[in-house]
Amino acid sequence: RALADQNEAVRLNPGAALVRFNRAVVFDRQSLWTDAIADYDAALVLDPNYADALLNRSRIYARQRDFRSAIADVDRGALAAPANLEFEVDRCWYRVIANTQFDIARAACDRAVDGLTGNIAALARAFDSRGQLNLKQNRNQEAWRDYDAAARLDDNLPSPLFGRGIAGVRLGRNEEARADFARALELNADMARIYANYGFPIDTSAPDAPAIPHP
Repeated sequence: RALADQNEAVRLNPGAALVRFNRAVVFDRQSLWTDAIADYDAALVLDPNYADALLNRSRIYARQRDFRSAIADVDRGALAAPANLEFEVDRCWYRVIANTQFDIARAACDRAVDGLTGNIAALARAFDSRGQLNLKQNRNQEAWRDYDAAARLDDNLPSPLFGRGIAGVRLGRNEEARADFARALELNADMARIYANYGFPIDTSAPDAPAIPHP
């Protein structure tokens, strides 16, 4: 029904960026990503500085592991809406996941951590992103602090708990690491595979064994 309503809105107002954006959101929520991107594209032709369209399209690209396109969108969005620090969070995260431009990633995460107030979810993501960047650069104490900050903001997030566990192993805090792994896996049983894909394979049943650092 929502899609039918949006189709009718587009038929009546095909040149309205907001109308194309709204239908894109409906497609996006149904994981119809090709259709969603087509409507975000149309919205951005009509309004090249449509920040929300850039943010949403970047997240679809990231799900598809097209990090070059995702980074291009969030960089463009950060220029269009400099007050929206969610762009800085994603500018950091996509680069960390893509293993590229770590200097830009750190600067973006630092801006997000320093500037986000009131948006607990985005701030937690910023700490989580910088935590993984620190792991990849073997800055283990800093990684532990960032993951700890994210976990303190929301102790139901599995990613910072698992990341703090890896940092804990590297720092010799094995008992704490064991507890972090257990809680993270309780929240999301797939976390070990996810972190292995990030480049951090670890046997959570034997946290004395060091995590393999990312190359």
